[in-house]
Amino acid sequence: MRALFILNGSKRKARRIPEVMNAQKLEGEEYNFIFTKHKGDAITLTFENASTYDILVAVGGDGTIHECVNGLMQLKTLLPEKKLPALLPWPMGSGNDFARNFKWTSDAITILARFRKGETKKIDIGQVQFQSEKSIYFVNELSLGLGPKVVELVEKFPRMIPGRLKFGPAIFLAFLFFKKKKIILRSEEFNSADKAIAVVIANGKYFGSGIGIAPEAALNDGLLNLTVIGNISLLDYLKHITTMKQCKKVVHPHVHYHELQMIEIMNEGAIETDGELNAHAPAKIQIIKAALEIM
Repeated sequence: MRALFILNGSKRKARRIPEVMNAQKLEGEEYNFIFTKHKGDAITLTFENASTYDILVAVGGDGTIHECVNGLMQLKTLLPEKKLPALLPWPMGSGNDFARNFKWTSDAITILARFRKGETKKIDIGQVQFQSEKSIYFVNELSLGLGPKVVELVEKFPRMIPGRLKFGPAIFLAFLFFKKKKIILRSEEFNSADKAIAVVIANGKYFGSGIGIAPEAALNDGLLNLTVIGNISLLDYLKHITTMKQCKKVVHPHVHYHELQMIEIMNEGAIETDGELNAHAPAKIQIIKAALEIM
């Protein structure tokens, strides 16, 4: 079994992974380790190296997984008939929201057990298409409004602060300074042109380091889950944060949930995908069913 490890070079814990894996290596297993050097590097490294491996291990946070998925999808476009490696996420980031869908941990023993068991499953991914015809992909969620502002603030915190301690203050600050804007959404199932503080188009259940923004989302149901948070205040948010942390629906006249397969964002604005600031609307978002094999 041949495995390629793409490791986030900024994570100190990731530096120990080659030593850990080589110490556990069994006959017939072959590992190759490549560390990323900068943001976006995992896309290129996956595209250039992953096609000859059985397993691609993404060691890092949601951003590393996001980049590996985009590298795999570029490979899939180039080599549509070739079987690509299964993706095995090794969560080691600040939010790890994608891993929460499966209750995965960063424990090496657990990762090795998944690796050696070799069981795979197909999951859906989201595709974001722009007017330029360029596409990017997300595995967990996409948001606009408050979400990109929170990501921007999190990235400004000192790196020595643990990730789990950044999101709460960042959300609080974003509420104080973010101005609600009209967000224009269009789909067969749902249309809206109202002011909103946040819109989340989710494949998985969580974002923002453990906020259950889409309680009914499933990664293999062929649907995107849309959560629209309209005219709510910081006090409203604080009242309902426990409900969201428990991954339950919020009952509020300005919070709405929908299921759909495709939606268009008609207005201009920043977008974050899987916690990465990498796009701007307008854009068309659709689900691609069973597009990715994970382990």
